[in-house]
Amino acid sequence: MDNSMENKEPIQPAEQAAQPAKKPSARERRKARRVKRKAIRREIRDRKLAKFRSKGVIGKIFYLLGRLIALVFKIFVIVALTVTVIKVNTTEINKAVIGALFAFGGAEKEPTEEQITLVTGCDEENAAVIDATEPYAEDETWAIYVYMVGSDLEARSGNQLSEAALTITGIEGEALYRERIAAQNQSFTDFMDTIVANGLDLPNTFYEKTPVSGFEYLYGTVNDLFAVKSNFGAASVDLNTIFEVQLPENVQLVFQPGGAPVWGHDMINPNRTQRFLYDSHGVSQVYDGHISNMGDPETLADFLRFCEDEYPADHTMVVLWNHGGGPFGYGVDSLYLGDRLTNQELSWAFDQVYDRNEKNPELDIIGFDACLMANMEVANELHGFARYLLGSEDTEPGDGWDYTAWLGALAENPRMNALQLCKEVTDSYIEYYARLGAVKGVSSELFSIIDLSLGDDIYNAYADFAATALRECAEYAGTPAVLGKSANSSIKYAGGDNSYNLVDLGLFMESVSEFYPDEAQKVLELLDKAVLYNRANNMAKGSTGMTVYYPATITGMNGLIMGLEYINQVCRSEDIAALYYYKMAGCLPEEMLEYLNEQGYGEIKPMDFTPLKQMRKAEVTLNDDGSYTVDFNSAAATITQDIDFNLMQIDEEGRARSLGQDKYVALAEDESNLTTTYKGKWVFFGDQPLAVKCISSTMDTIRYSSDIMLNNVHAKLLLGYDFNTMSWSVIGVQNISTDSESLLADRNTETLNPGDAIAPIYNSYDMSTGAAEMVTGDTFIYREETELVEKELPQGEYISYISLTDARGEIYSLPVVSFELDGGVISDAENMELSWVKAA
Repeated sequence: MDNSMENKEPIQPAEQAAQPAKKPSARERRKARRVKRKAIRREIRDRKLAKFRSKGVIGKIFYLLGRLIALVFKIFVIVALTVTVIKVNTTEINKAVIGALFAFGGAEKEPTEEQITLVTGCDEENAAVIDATEPYAEDETWAIYVYMVGSDLEARSGNQLSEAALTITGIEGEALYRERIAAQNQSFTDFMDTIVANGLDLPNTFYEKTPVSGFEYLYGTVNDLFAVKSNFGAASVDLNTIFEVQLPENVQLVFQPGGAPVWGHDMINPNRTQRFLYDSHGVSQVYDGHISNMGDPETLADFLRFCEDEYPADHTMVVLWNHGGGPFGYGVDSLYLGDRLTNQELSWAFDQVYDRNEKNPELDIIGFDACLMANMEVANELHGFARYLLGSEDTEPGDGWDYTAWLGALAENPRMNALQLCKEVTDSYIEYYARLGAVKGVSSELFSIIDLSLGDDIYNAYADFAATALRECAEYAGTPAVLGKSANSSIKYAGGDNSYNLVDLGLFMESVSEFYPDEAQKVLELLDKAVLYNRANNMAKGSTGMTVYYPATITGMNGLIMGLEYINQVCRSEDIAALYYYKMAGCLPEEMLEYLNEQGYGEIKPMDFTPLKQMRKAEVTLNDDGSYTVDFNSAAATITQDIDFNLMQIDEEGRARSLGQDKYVALAEDESNLTTTYKGKWVFFGDQPLAVKCISSTMDTIRYSSDIMLNNVHAKLLLGYDFNTMSWSVIGVQNISTDSESLLADRNTETLNPGDAIAPIYNSYDMSTGAAEMVTGDTFIYREETELVEKELPQGEYISYISLTDARGEIYSLPVVSFELDGGVISDAENMELSWVKAA
């Protein structure tokens, strides 16, 4: 049913009267800036309050005790200094001392501009170009269409659906779910048939026993931790920030909310499909219809068609709000069992309303307030529909875009052109998170403006690279390992999650340029033209503005399912699909072999991993300095993708507690041996060693992840080491929630806050049997002064081994060495027989 609601009285947003648009005076602009600063402070306070509410009982008690002590101290300081100031003249020295003592006493303060500058990335050259472009004429109009899929970002619990709506969504959602699962099961079955027919199997990581948890946790309960906005309605909060801006007559915004069972705004009914207009007169409902699936491309097409017919403008921006997964699509409708829009469905929806025209597209901007959407595959699907693509290479924090800032800038200057508006969105996003992270000296957000007219060209150039690499696979067995090593040496996003396998396209091409100079250079030249503006805060520096999917490491079912979906449904190139399939499977199905034969690429044989299997019994030489050397050979080196140093600590109960892995291994120039370079130190947080895993490394930074308990919830701690400043930083905490239903990333990167209760998580192994369980270290309370440092491990017994990973992700553990550590000095090293280590 389609009922027009245009004759209804406008609904005025809170604290806003309908005023005619007028050009603000300098005084009004200064006042607006003060209001904005107050809003930022209010937002920070709200975030802290929400964080406090998400803590456990112990965390709340410690936090309140800390605040009480700080308050008592401040009262004492005020009384003492008041007496002092009364007795003497108030000099500048007195003021400085008072300010310093107040800061010491715990008074909250905003970061300085210098602190913000230290963490904020810039792109001054491109910024100057954009600022110099011609603005639009005064009489030209702007329309912004916001497709807002609420899902779990708006409501993690609760339900306001009627029985009729529940029945409708249940029937339709169940059918869609069964269809998705059937497709995934069929692709997995076909994959298994292929590898078994070629005498191979899945890597052992798919068959290892899962460690028994020594404590109770559920990944689902992580929602309680990352509830800073979600439990309070993330979509509704963003609507409120929009409503804070008084729009002029020539700017209007139309939004359609949906996909969540509860909404914070009373005007939104989750049982219906509604559309609202926000303009200079306020908010009014303009459409009410039958409940619809926001993950259905027809729903998006109908919304865009409605907007174009009813609210056209000279310049148009489409904003897509929710979860994102880069090449795996956007938008999860919670009411329809996680149905989402694939990128092909996005393309189809836009194609129903707009003609694809690379030189003169009908839309100005397509922006994603969603994770991972500054992506090559996304740009390829949407090229020709808009001039510019806006988005982040990485996961977005829960707050998403700073709507008050960029929409307010447009309201103040509606003559700004589309590229300048894109820059406002980018700058406000980067600077918002830089401000939040400035006091701690770290921020990892990044954002890009991409010229969509080159989306197809970049994809085709990358496909040419894949074709060349595919031909080389027939001649050189080490090609897949070389490519995997290059992908891992660029920045990996989504917390380095091996399900997404999203790497920075530019860094990847720079890494492979040694082997494919012509193909890589072509991609890099097009990328440089396409990325018009790219800002990255300090722990994301080096990014080039666009990601690409490459299956560098597949270690679990989610990653395999997503890889197969990419090959079978996402990929537009037979060369890319065949190269990726060979990397994941170690062999090719008949139809791909026929394609290679038709193209004259040569014969690609199943991978042979015998040389790596033989390394499990390699000769080990113990060196005088505590290191040890393992014989290597060129055949094994050729097919090795990653080399890691693994470390375990023998605890008081005689169990081996894994501290994870790092890169303390040197490969001889002639590749004849491997030598450990470990010197007795490890990364510590809160005076406890962390179990770490290297995610990715570049010339500037190296990233790690570590499992922790945070306020009694299992989470992932993201760490970074900056080679330039030689310092460690906490990038954030994250829950990468991928499953076979949605395959999209959570918008959930959050910062640690004083009062958080943290306990490291370790895998612990029985020395005799290898039986594994998860255990936690001691719980400590995080403070701003809590150090993340690399320092000497305590005196005791340790065991280590080198592990090799092949192109498919199979891990080969080399012989084990035990040793004593005391003051960072390694002694009493000896070979040790532990048959179970290969499963650790």
